[in-house]
Amino acid sequence: MILPLELMYSPAWKTQSINCRKLMDFLLIEHMRHGGFENGNLLATYDQLEEFGIGRQYIHRIITEAETRGLIIAERGGRKGYTNHLSRYTITFLPAIWRGQNGEKFYTCPTDDWKRFKDDAFLRVKKQKPTLQK
Repeated sequence: MILPLELMYSPAWKTQSINCRKLMDFLLIEHMRHGGFENGNLLATYDQLEEFGIGRQYIHRIITEAETRGLIIAERGGRKGYTNHLSRYTITFLPAIWRGQNGEKFYTCPTDDWKRFKDDAFLRVKKQKPTLQK
């Protein structure tokens, strides 16, 4: 899967933590495992994410980071043992599926929420011009 060039140069992508990147890799793999037709209905359990290499104690924070960066939309399920609703994820830079009341499928354009993310530290470094050493 090829990511949009504009996304790869964006502060949202370039400044993400390594665990956020692992989450994004997991969700992109999950998306491809479903033929690219289930974005908006992607599932990732804590056990799966831990097995993928994200420490269990970081998972909630990493999901929040990815949401803050506008890379995903997480429709949170319930706590383990209290409900059987799983969290569902949408990758914002890909078309997503939406199901109507009668089960019919609709596809929506990417929301590209990541374009609204601004990281001041990243922008400060980006604006600095390198100085030549003599």
